[in-house]
Amino acid sequence: MQSTTMGPTRSRTNGEGGVHGTTADAEADKRLLLAALSALKKGDFSVRLPIRLDGIDGKIADAFNDVVETSQKSALELERISRVVGKLHGLASASAAIHSAGSVDKILEVTATSARDIIGCSRATAVAMPAGNAAPGHRAVSGPTSSDHAEPEEAATLEAPLRWPDGQELGVLRVADKSSGPFDADDEAVLLQLAQLASIAIQNRTLSDAREANRLKDEFLGTLSHELRNPLNALAGWVSMLRGPASDGKGRERAITTIERNTKLLARLVDDLLDVSRIATNRLVLNTKPTLLEVVTRDVIECIRPTAAAKGVALELVIEPGPCEVLGDAQRLGQVTWNLVMNALKFTSPGGHVWVKLQSTGGEATLSVRDDGEGISPEFLPFVFDRFRQARPATQRDVGGLGLGLAIVRSVVELHGGTVRAHSDGPGHGSTFEVRLPLRQSAAATGSYQVLAS
Repeated sequence: MQSTTMGPTRSRTNGEGGVHGTTADAEADKRLLLAALSALKKGDFSVRLPIRLDGIDGKIADAFNDVVETSQKSALELERISRVVGKLHGLASASAAIHSAGSVDKILEVTATSARDIIGCSRATAVAMPAGNAAPGHRAVSGPTSSDHAEPEEAATLEAPLRWPDGQELGVLRVADKSSGPFDADDEAVLLQLAQLASIAIQNRTLSDAREANRLKDEFLGTLSHELRNPLNALAGWVSMLRGPASDGKGRERAITTIERNTKLLARLVDDLLDVSRIATNRLVLNTKPTLLEVVTRDVIECIRPTAAAKGVALELVIEPGPCEVLGDAQRLGQVTWNLVMNALKFTSPGGHVWVKLQSTGGEATLSVRDDGEGISPEFLPFVFDRFRQARPATQRDVGGLGLGLAIVRSVVELHGGTVRAHSDGPGHGSTFEVRLPLRQSAAATGSYQVLAS
């Protein structure tokens, strides 16, 4: 910081070599001193007194200048300490936010944003790689991402590694383009601390996810055995009856009907398992062609009406005027409608209603399935489309199913370039599932192709 000299230097030598100022000079020096003190009180540490006189006035000026210089150094140190304290507060807040993040993606997002804000950069990036895989599995960027704000190649960067407990590299946290100058040791310490916090949080989240996955798999195996046992027991019983000598024509017809129904149930369970396997291994194939959703929806509803009537649930279909043609797999889209409507019937009591509505708005086809049944709790709603997830275990439910139908719905819809969401005001208030698919804009090539499922 440059110093500012206030007023000219004035001195007068007497005949004996001494220096004496006039009364006017003394008054001027006093005014300069008062002005300098006023500037100092306002935080201007660049001010200096020019007076260099022998005697009391010169000593006062020298002392004043020494005080100013000391105050300036103290102010700079105080400013640095204030920045450090601010960074520590930022780290404390970041630590809480990072460890409360619910996913690896969220951990990286919070970490990158915290690094950008605490260090004062225009851009921060956090990348995490799955264990045993060199390809980035998760990435979060905080700051400009468009080409207009692209990070220049010569921009100063600072990075810190994310590591597993065994020292293996987990990812990297990088910041670039600090607004207040070059990076310093404090910035490096902050970045290393954030990287360590993110590493620990990702390790904890990974372990937690693994434990939860194992729990869900165990629960799913129990559900699967329960769902398979019932139809298999029915099949075994009716086959035994058919082999008996006492079965008449009426009994045989009933046995055949029951065997057929349970065989179809088993086939559907196996189909769901195969679909989930295909999705998980990126082997789900879509036979795409121009498809009229109103035809697909109407056919599915007509197939389901007997089931709804047998349960005593009113099933209503509304198809709004307007084209609803999409480029997709008619069989898979029918599976989406079937799963959503059957799910609504499953959780709607006799005397209830299920409403299905199809319309096209804003270049999208919207299929809505609404019911006035059980509803979905706020705690379970975020997981309603997850594989193997069910609100209650099989032993505590009065309805069947493997908990795969809605997971298949989401995967199939997303593979068609659409979205699906669920809404419920809570238990006892029913639920609504809404599928949005892009309308077919122009004729496109049809055929079969393999879609990589995420």
